[in-house]
Amino acid sequence: MNSDERPVSIEQMPDGFHQTLGELKRYIFEAQQRAAFATNAELVKMYHRIGIVILSRQANEGWGKGQFVGYQRSSEKRSLRPAASLSRI
Repeated sequence: MNSDERPVSIEQMPDGFHQTLGELKRYIFEAQQRAAFATNAELVKMYHRIGIVILSRQANEGWGKGQFVGYQRSSEKRSLRPAASLSRI
């Protein structure tokens, strides 16, 4: 917009603008919902796989029979974390 142009007021919007804007907002919301559902589904799959690995180790190698294996170094803990947190995206 040039410095001599004035912004268009809401009353001067072309016919159908508000309807189109509402449709676009709905498309965005629906896409966000689909993305959230897909993310949740992947997280459930991941936790299920983790559970299977742990149950297998318990059954085959005696994990959980009173011993505690702690991480010796904080670098080991950091290596298990993802590089970026999804909550910051």
